[in-house]
This record gives sequence, C-alpha cells and structure tokens, in this order.
Amino acid sequence: MQDRFRIKVLFDFFNYFKPYKTQIFIAVVILVLLTLGSLARPHILRYMIDGSLDGDWSTIVWGISSFIGILIVSIGLSYAQLMITAKLGIDIVNQLKFEVFEKILNQDMWFFNKHKTGWLISRVESDCELLKEFCSKITIRMLLDAAVCLAILVNIAFVNIKIFSLLLIMTILICLFLKHYLGTIRILYNHARDRYAELSAFLSEYIQGITIIQIFRRKKEVLNLLRDKGEKRYQSEIKAARIQYSVWAVIGFITEAIFLCVVLFLGITEVSAGALTIGELVMLLEFIRQLTHPIHSFGENFNSIQRSIVAAERTQNILSLRETVVDSVMDTGAKIRFNSLKFENVKFYYKRNNWVLNELNFEIKRGQKLALVGPSGGGKTTLTDLICRFYDPQKGKVIVDDLELKDMSLKSWRRSIGLVLQDIFLFPGTVLDNLRVFDEQISIKRVMDCAKRMHIHQFIENLPHGYDTVLEERGANFSLGQRQLLSFTRAMVFDPELLILDEATASVDPYTENLILKSLKDLLSNRTSIVIAHRLKTIADCDRILFIKNGCITESGNHDELIKLNSDYYSLFRLQNGNSVV
Repeated sequence: MQDRFRIKVLFDFFNYFKPYKTQIFIAVVILVLLTLGSLARPHILRYMIDGSLDGDWSTIVWGISSFIGILIVSIGLSYAQLMITAKLGIDIVNQLKFEVFEKILNQDMWFFNKHKTGWLISRVESDCELLKEFCSKITIRMLLDAAVCLAILVNIAFVNIKIFSLLLIMTILICLFLKHYLGTIRILYNHARDRYAELSAFLSEYIQGITIIQIFRRKKEVLNLLRDKGEKRYQSEIKAARIQYSVWAVIGFITEAIFLCVVLFLGITEVSAGALTIGELVMLLEFIRQLTHPIHSFGENFNSIQRSIVAAERTQNILSLRETVVDSVMDTGAKIRFNSLKFENVKFYYKRNNWVLNELNFEIKRGQKLALVGPSGGGKTTLTDLICRFYDPQKGKVIVDDLELKDMSLKSWRRSIGLVLQDIFLFPGTVLDNLRVFDEQISIKRVMDCAKRMHIHQFIENLPHGYDTVLEERGANFSLGQRQLLSFTRAMVFDPELLILDEATASVDPYTENLILKSLKDLLSNRTSIVIAHRLKTIADCDRILFIKNGCITESGNHDELIKLNSDYYSLFRLQNGNSVV
C-alpha cells in the first residue's frame, strides 16, 4: 500500500513537467545522443584493436579522431542539457512553492493550531528546494543511466548470450536486494526529515522569544536544548548514512570486481574457443566499466533521491489537504450589509467534548455596540473567531439576517469585517502597504484621511520617507502604541460593516489609549461593533455587555443594568474602581 502511494505521489509530481514539454523533448533528444555517444566508444575501441591486429593501422587514426569528435560533441550536448534542466528545475520548484504556500494560506485555524511555524517553513522552503535538484540534475541523470544500462545489456546480448545471461541473473539478484534495502533506508530518512523539521521549529520559536531568553539569562539552557535536538538529528542522519554507504560499498564491489571477473573468465574461454575476438573482449570489458558508472552514480545520488521522495510525499500531503471551513458560495466582490447577527445554541470545542463555548444565545443588531467581558479563558476570543469564521461551531448556528453564516460567501463576509487585536501584526513592507494591506485600489488620500482621524498622520509624515517608510520585522522600528494606532488605522481604511476589537488597548500607554478612545467614538459611530475588554471604562457606553464565564453567558445587559445585578460584573467593576460604582 505504501509503495502504491509513493508511486502515485511521484506520478502526481511529474504532472509539474507537463507545461515544459518542449524543454523536456530537447533534453530527451540530447539524452539519446549522449547514450549513443557512450555506446559508440566501446565499438570504436573494438574496431581499432581488431583492425590493428589485422595490420590495418589506419583504423587507429580513424578511431582516435572519432573518440575526440564524440568527446567534443558530448561536452557541448552535456552543457546544453545542464542549462535546460537547471532552468526547468527552478521553474518547477517556484511553481510548487507557490502552490504549497497558497494551499497553506487557504487552511483554517485548525491546521495552524496543529502545525508549528518551523514545520510550515520546512514544507514551503526546505522540501521544495530539495526537489529542485531532483527536477533538474537527478531526473535526467537517472534517465541517462537507465538508458545506458539497458543499451549496454542489449549490446552484450548481441555479442555473447552466455555472458549476458549470467550478468542478467546477477543484476536481478541485486535489484531484489535493493528493493528490500530501499524500504528500510526510506524509513530512516523519513525519521531524519522529522528531526530536521523539529530543529527548524525549535529555532523559529526560540528566536522569536530572544528577549525573554536574554532577560532571564537562559542562553545556556536553550543552547543545551538545541544541542540535544541537533544530536538527535545527527544520530538519525548518521545511522541512515552508515547503512547507505555500507550497502553501496558492497554493491560497488559486486558490480566492479565480480562482473569483471565473470566477463574475463568467460571471455578468455570464448576467445580461446574462437567465439570472441580480442577486440570484442575488450569491448565487453569497457561495457562492464560503463555499466558500473550508472550504479555508482545511483549510489552517490541515493541520499538526494530518498530526500526528494520524502519531500515529494510531504508537499503532496499539503497539496491534498481539504479545508474544513469551506466557501461554498460565489464571491460577490462586495461587502455584506446585514441587519442582524445571531448565535443560536452555539457549542464549540477544540478538543472533543471539552466545550469551550456552551449553548450561547444572543443577537446584535445593526449599529449596536456589543461588549464581551469576563475572566481569561472564558471563550470571548473564541466567540469572535466563530464570527470571523476561522472555525465553524460543532453544534448550533451563527445566523446573519436569517441565513446561516456557513452558507454565505466567506470572502464577502470577511471583506465586511475589521479586526484589531492586542497582538499586533505588521507586514514586511512600507507603512502604506500595511495600512491598505497591499490593495492598490485604495487611494492614498483615503489612507491619509483615516490616519488623520486616528491622530497618527503627523507621525507618519515625520518619518524619513513618510508613508513609503519601510517597516522592520513586525514593525520593530515603531513603539507598541504607534503599531496599535497603525492597526486601528488599517481597520478604518477598509471601512468594515462589523468591527471587532480584541483587547485592542490593553497593551498601550495611557496617552495612546486616550488617543485611541477619542478616535473610537468616531470609528464606532453608527457601526456594528464587538469589543472584548478587561478594562470596563472602555466599554461602559456599549449598548449591551455580555459577561462570559466558562463558555457561558452568565450576565447580559448594559452597564447600569449589570451594576444593579450586583454579581460578577459588579465585582469586577468594584475591583477596578475601588468602592465607587458610579
């Protein structure tokens, strides 16, 4: 079953060669010419030897001239083939990277919860790069070697059937041995690739946390962890390499020493019996020498071949993924203007039957401001994730204007949502790129107008290149407050129908928070909004507040109504404001 799967994977992968039929045809023609040139040399050698023994010395001059001519033509053809296949490999791998990354971008949050960043980088970059050599050099090399081997065996059969029969039996035995060996070594290389992915993930995660490592002086401990993972990778690689090179050493001895001995023994016997000429014996010995080259070449490239097969399996596994959050409706290209958003008996879990949200029922009307408060881990962010349709609920329905959310265009719905998070993400690129998220249809004037309303326009103008200033990684050349103002401005630029703020002011200083709160009055005016907050002063004027605890709505009402309930919301308010409740 596994072998069938791998064969299918390879056939699926070879579909990437289809758009390059002309280049492949030229490469195959060159392959045939190189094979013919390789086969011609032993025949020329036989002709020279037998001719010189008969006293015809002109055959030596002709043979040397032919050798030089074939060598020059072969060098030219090899160079042309190398250039064609190198470009072919780069083009195919670039296309493969694009498709793998596109597939990853289309996955839902379940996928990203399951797979680490380093693992994903390894699939897009490392695995695809491994296939570049396979697409260019190794594939053509294997085809050439296979063609040479087959042609040599056919030539030997025409010269002497006894020698051919014995060599064929030995070749079949070697192939049967290799079949068993390949299954074992493939498992070892799979294991080695897993260790490499773990190491990549480790490096990615710990580099992102470098400030914590340094402030707590844990460089030594992190280096020990890295050394441990590096040792595991080393052991898995060395185990595979030890078995690989041991096996190929044995095969090399069999093909080079035993094959030559067999041909010499039988050949000398046949020459003595008059069934072979001396030139034909030398030709057979040259064929055996040529026959060992493809086998040695396969051994040298075996590591790369195995890695390429594993990489092809991994990339095809990504490309065969199906999304669990499916867009089943055609994108209208416009925002969805809605009058009502409802949760009806919604239940949701990340781990089976461990409900994070339990029987949620509420409704928000157009233009209303809804606040979500409660202890951390209660399910507030998960609730907004369902609204954004990063996940679908396992039970119950999310309904927009009497239509279930999962039956609406996902692209159109997300086009209607603006999201501002506590954990701010800024893309590599300019300030302008980040504010309009690379959408060049949005005018610079609109971006500037929104920046002025968020009180950050003057700051941007004072930058060395204004709106064309390039951001460092994750906006490191801006302060946290400035990054958050940029995040708010980005939401305003797209003028969303529904704005979701998830602890958007929790990490900023009081001055920046005051700027944001002033801007929010304008931003939230006549706009449907959902605000997650721990600081209750930021949501006191919301039309409705839901207190969410352990995945359930325990209190619902406006600020004054919840204060009068004298329950969890009241206790939280008193905790933040002392004994005052007004």
